[in-house]
Amino acid sequence: GGGVKPDWRGWSAYILAIANSAKFEKLWHALEDMRVEVRAEVSSQVCEAIASTASVNRLKARDALQQLRTFAASPSLDSGKVPTAAVIACISAHGRLDSPKAAFEIHDEFKDKIHADSRSQSAVFEALLGVCALHGRLDVASVTLAYLSNEEIAPSQVSYAYIVTAAVRAGELDKAQEFAANLKAPDADQGGTLEAQRVKRALEMLAMAQRGG
Repeated sequence: GGGVKPDWRGWSAYILAIANSAKFEKLWHALEDMRVEVRAEVSSQVCEAIASTASVNRLKARDALQQLRTFAASPSLDSGKVPTAAVIACISAHGRLDSPKAAFEIHDEFKDKIHADSRSQSAVFEALLGVCALHGRLDVASVTLAYLSNEEIAPSQVSYAYIVTAAVRAGELDKAQEFAANLKAPDADQGGTLEAQRVKRALEMLAMAQRGG
């Protein structure tokens, strides 16, 4: 009808509601529609909520990935690209439930369909490094960091936080300290953001490991 079109907040609330129901076919289309309508994607918090839904169990993770494959092959996908949050959700879910190898295979499958803007690229690599952190795979995280450097993609604070975490879990505390030098402790104004929480958690984990905790 002639009603007012939803803004970024309205779209985000709508997408979060779909995510909570785990209807991935509808969710991936909604994310694409949001990008077209308001030229933006969901926040990192909503993206994390979507990834959490896809990570509930292997059945949901497989469904999320299969629906993304179907969506990516749809002739109605005018941009030729898929929503960044959809790729992140599948990378995170399969990385958490399976292995880093599974996460990187998903990236390789969809890398030509990921939006080329720096924010999208950075967010996808944050997800990959998050999987490395979870499994303590500093070796894979280091290769990923080198790739970012070669592609001239500046690692975010979240990326460095994940590398620090991977190093701590791998027992490489000296390397963790080296990477931690790239982190800026969040101030009071930033304390509630997802980025600040991840940086704080990484620094606390390193400090605890150095104390022998």
